[in-house]
Amino acid sequence: MFQGKEESCTELSVLAMSAVNEIIYKNYVPQDFNEYFLIMVRNCYHLLQNIVSDQTNINDLDEAYLSKITEFLRLFVSIHLARCEQNPQFPLLEFLALIFKYTFRHKEIRGFISCLEVWTGLVDYVSGSVENRKDAGDEVLKKYQEALLTLVVEILKKSQFRLNGSELNQLDNTSVGEDGMTEWGQFLSQVLELTMKVTELLPEQVLGVIDQGWRETSRSYLEMDQVVMELDGIRVINLNSEEDVQKVVRGLRDLSSFLQLIGRLSDVFIGEHFRSRLKPGLEYVKQLLALVSFGSKNKLWTVNLRVKSNHNLQEHFVRCHAETIAALKTWCHWLAALHSESLQDSSYTWVTADLTSSIVRQVVVMVKDTSSPDLTHSAAHFLVTLTGTVRPASIWKLKDFTDLYSMINHLNLASEAHRLLVRSLTNVLLLPWPGTQEQRWDDRRKHCSKFLRDLTEKFRAVKTQANFAQDRGQQAAAETHIVHTLQMIGDLVDNVLNEVTQTKKLCYDVSREYIDICLWLFPLYVENHKVCEQMFHFFYTVFDVLKTQMGAQFVEQSVHTFFSMFGSSQLSEVLLQKKGIQETRVVERFLSILTFIVSEPGSTFRKFVS
Repeated sequence: MFQGKEESCTELSVLAMSAVNEIIYKNYVPQDFNEYFLIMVRNCYHLLQNIVSDQTNINDLDEAYLSKITEFLRLFVSIHLARCEQNPQFPLLEFLALIFKYTFRHKEIRGFISCLEVWTGLVDYVSGSVENRKDAGDEVLKKYQEALLTLVVEILKKSQFRLNGSELNQLDNTSVGEDGMTEWGQFLSQVLELTMKVTELLPEQVLGVIDQGWRETSRSYLEMDQVVMELDGIRVINLNSEEDVQKVVRGLRDLSSFLQLIGRLSDVFIGEHFRSRLKPGLEYVKQLLALVSFGSKNKLWTVNLRVKSNHNLQEHFVRCHAETIAALKTWCHWLAALHSESLQDSSYTWVTADLTSSIVRQVVVMVKDTSSPDLTHSAAHFLVTLTGTVRPASIWKLKDFTDLYSMINHLNLASEAHRLLVRSLTNVLLLPWPGTQEQRWDDRRKHCSKFLRDLTEKFRAVKTQANFAQDRGQQAAAETHIVHTLQMIGDLVDNVLNEVTQTKKLCYDVSREYIDICLWLFPLYVENHKVCEQMFHFFYTVFDVLKTQMGAQFVEQSVHTFFSMFGSSQLSEVLLQKKGIQETRVVERFLSILTFIVSEPGSTFRKFVS
């Protein structure tokens, strides 16, 4: 077996390892081949021993050869580990120690990333063994515990810019791939996923490891206000060199990474483990609240630098605060469980109400302060999740939140952020409040109707506007308001899909006027592909969610209108490819409505498509 060190034998080394990999790629090993298989694996063990014998050795080897070695290790762990584990003569733990050294001695970060798949295979094997071997699960876990914990410690170190910035900077954090992530994002996702897999096996131990790094990075961030000063009436950060700025940037990037991990950890604090881990869960949420409060109060993304820098520090502060809000958002399901617990155990009533109110106040600050559109969007997204999962009735009494009903028209919000905020505000009015008999449906109907009418004045005015049906100029001017209103009302209808009948009835009562206006507008915009597509999408949502409340007669009337204005000619043109992409999407929306109708039980609507 060649070791790929000399140029003359590199090609042979790669071919040799490729041949070995082809052999072990097969899961089936005949009984009479077992002895030869173990000999081959032992030889690879000694090969790996030589590779990691010193730092210089591995860094001198050809990358293609190292790639084949990594592939061998991945195949061995994912396919053949159980076979070797059962053989008392095979030095399994020593082999894992060599794999560990091999993983963390790579000179290139991408080589290290490839090795993460090897460890993912090991963790999956241990998880499967613990689950399938109930009688010996603890024994299996104990055997691998030290290796897994050491792995978590080291991969968390490897992914921190404060400790490994020069290697991590090799990863592209600008170009987005087909999966919607940058190269750095993919790497961090792998690290977080692997850490979570180990957390499921060893929760208490891994939480202790994570907590140390999490509190370190949090503490550094919470001390940032100490370097803010006022100079000639302008707030500046008192950093004196590019090196100082770079140090802050590294700390912020590490905090952002830990925030993503803390967000993922919420899963291990809910369900069957909620009560046993209630106190540490409460501490995590309080710490996240402290970070949100600090960020919302100090608004460090609005502070200037004293020195010129290649780093956009404000952008890093924005991203860090957005990650804090996003992490807190993932804990909303835990917060919902806390609310349920407080209904059964009054000792948690006050802390639950106080915690929820404090969180809402700090997030609402970011909704009202539109200095950063990204943070406004994050805050609005958080409120949608809170009002949709936790559904605290007490929020109705919180002035910071209820002021938004009257303020929303005066806030300079992007279209998407506006839709999210409307959705969160209508969630409070439409969705049932848990744990209370007094739902106040009549009051909600009045408030919701007034709120929507205040928001949609321009949309509703088109029906009474003089000559609107004939004036193409007025129709073009109203296009933006129509599309946005249909999206907004469609959001709140879609949000009650799986809710109780009372909620759907209320939703239909407050949205009926907009459904009627949309049907009236349809003939006017049937040739406007952008508006027509949105109308079909709106009606599909309405039919899907509120068909019972609307009744068969209205659905029939709507379908008849669609067929009379949008018939076979449009379909034929698209099928013959005489139309463009947008026209095709309109027809697809139309066909989705027809598909939905014919899939309904009974024959009430099928006469329209026969």
